[in-house]
Order: sequence, then C-alpha cells, then structure tokens
Amino acid sequence: MKIENYFLKKNDRVKNISKSVFESDWTKEIVTDGKELLIVSEGVFMYFDENEVKKILEILVNNFTKFELHLDLLYKGTVKFSKEHDTLKKMDNVVFKWGVKDGSEVVKLEPKLKQIGLINFTKKIGKILPFSKKYLFLLCG
Repeated sequence: MKIENYFLKKNDRVKNISKSVFESDWTKEIVTDGKELLIVSEGVFMYFDENEVKKILEILVNNFTKFELHLDLLYKGTVKFSKEHDTLKKMDNVVFKWGVKDGSEVVKLEPKLKQIGLINFTKKIGKILPFSKKYLFLLCG
C-alpha cells in the first residue's frame, strides 16, 4: 500500500487497509455510521479458487449489514487460458483459478446476496480484450 501513496491523491473517503482479505479483522477498520457501503473488487476474484471466494463473501455478509458489491469477473471458460493472457504469460506460478457463467454462481456461494445486474463485456469489447469479462452487481441487506 505504501507505493500507492506516491501515485494516488489522498481522499478522506478512501481508506487503504494493508491486511489479508481472508481475515475478518480488516472489517473493523471500516466505519459505515449506518450508511450503505459500496464495495468494488476489480481484477481480484479470478486469482482465487471457489473456496477462497466463498470465504471472502462470508466475511462480507457476516461483518456488514447493508452493502452493494460490484465484482469484475472472468467467464469460467477462459480460466484455463491464463498463460495466453498478455501479462500472465510473462509470470511464473500465476494463474486464473475461478470464473462465472452468468453471476448466479456468486449467489450460490453466498445466498445472503442478491444479484441485481450483470454487464457482459465480451460482445462489446471482445476484439480489444483477450478474455471474457463480466461485471456483476450484488446487494446484501
């Protein structure tokens, strides 16, 4: 997180927390004052396996009463092509582990969530991006 401080302008509404997403103690550092929380995860979930994704979702629903969750996800059929990705093919031991077909997989992992939207970028920018990308919108509370 320290390197981000050099490039990103500080904002009172943004809090960077240097802790593992798999441990729930980071949630204690988020003060909502009873307001709905917006949680955005971009370029993260595809690097975790299904059990790890389930753990993160459980931490969220068990520690925040009301939030909207926006997830950047891969199509499950592209997960096996990690080494074709322009960045990952240059890296050792980094692979995509998890993807979705239509987002319903997330709600199956954590039934307290409700899917409220899905944007499939594959058809819109398929010629630009080498992978199928989906943006999923979920509510809790």
